[in-house]
Amino acid sequence: MQTFTRGTIVVEFADFSGLMVRHEHGLSADGIRQDRYWVRTPDGEMPLDVYGKKLQVNRGDKISVLYACLPGGALKRAVCVFNHNDSQFTELSDAKGLYREMLHGSASPVPFLLCIATSTIASGVFGWWGAPTGFVVYFLLKAKEAKGKALLINDLGLHMEKLGKRYVREDSLRNVSRLLARSV
Repeated sequence: MQTFTRGTIVVEFADFSGLMVRHEHGLSADGIRQDRYWVRTPDGEMPLDVYGKKLQVNRGDKISVLYACLPGGALKRAVCVFNHNDSQFTELSDAKGLYREMLHGSASPVPFLLCIATSTIASGVFGWWGAPTGFVVYFLLKAKEAKGKALLINDLGLHMEKLGKRYVREDSLRNVSRLLARSV
C-alpha cells in the first residue's frame, strides 16, 4: 500500500497485476453499466469493477490495476488500468471523480493525487524505463495547502525533487518537475 507518511493520510493507493480470467457485466442500481473483471494474481483472484466505461481487455491478457481507497481499505475505486498485451492505458477516475466518490465530506482542502503505478504503467505513459517494480509516481493535481506535505515514492523515502537519474531519465524528471510546478 502506498501512502503519505507525513501529514494527514487522505487517500491510500495500491496496485496489483495478473491475468484477466473472467468478465461479468450488468447494470448498477443507478442504471449505469457495470463490468466486473476478475484478475488472477499471486494472492488469488481480485475483482476490478468498472462503471460506465469500456475496458479493452480480453481473457488471458496481463493487466496492472491501480486503485485508491480511504485509509483502512474502505471504498476502493480503480484509478487506471494498463493492458500489457497491447500497451493500452485506460484512465478510470480523475481527480474530480476521486473527490466526488471519496472525499466529498471533507471540510478542509486536501491534496488531490492521480497515480500512475508500477514500472510498466509509468513506462507506457511517460516513457520511463528502468524504474524498479512497484515504482509509484504521485502527481499533484490540485493542492491549496500541499506545499508542506511530503510525498514518498514507493516507500523508498525519496522526495520527488530528489529522484536521481538511476530511477528516471533526466528529461522525464524535468517533465515531472514542470507538472508539479504548474500544479502547486
